[in-house]
Amino acid sequence: MADKYEKQYDLLTRGVGPHGSVGAESDGEGFFSRCSTTMYDRRLGPYLGDVKEGGVVVDKWNVPFGKGANLVVNGPMVKLGLPPGTIEKFSETISDVMLMGLEGEFQTMAQHKHKNPKWSGFDYISLDLYLDLWRRAGARIGKRIGNEIQWDDGTVSQIPNEDQRYLPAHEVDVVLERE
Repeated sequence: MADKYEKQYDLLTRGVGPHGSVGAESDGEGFFSRCSTTMYDRRLGPYLGDVKEGGVVVDKWNVPFGKGANLVVNGPMVKLGLPPGTIEKFSETISDVMLMGLEGEFQTMAQHKHKNPKWSGFDYISLDLYLDLWRRAGARIGKRIGNEIQWDDGTVSQIPNEDQRYLPAHEVDVVLERE
């Protein structure tokens, strides 16, 4: 039954093509109710039922790899709970002491950001800006309404019953073939 899912996520994303994974985030009340997780799976279907009513799905599967990889590395990250139209600059929240505590590529990127505050990497943006950014890159954006994901391109994906979420018959609907 579709109502057996634990509806906990405000945002579900699938990464770019066969290189991505599925990520989920929620923004509840209080510090410990906010979470972010990654499922090392390229299928989106098994997780659709875990999205809260009105929650958003971003399917980046068909975004060209170069464009998608560039956005992941150089683009801002979503921060649920920010007011619409908000950009939270990383350079305003990191000190020189914090920079020293980072290691490897993260330290290199943070130092780059510290020297080049206009670079959007490590910045946070509100959900509406994030959706617009990925929509312009070619991602499909959907919203959960009842037991469906209603995509902005007019298509609809049925959320399978919880006991059928991993069946191969459902994968046809959710694992898109790259063109």
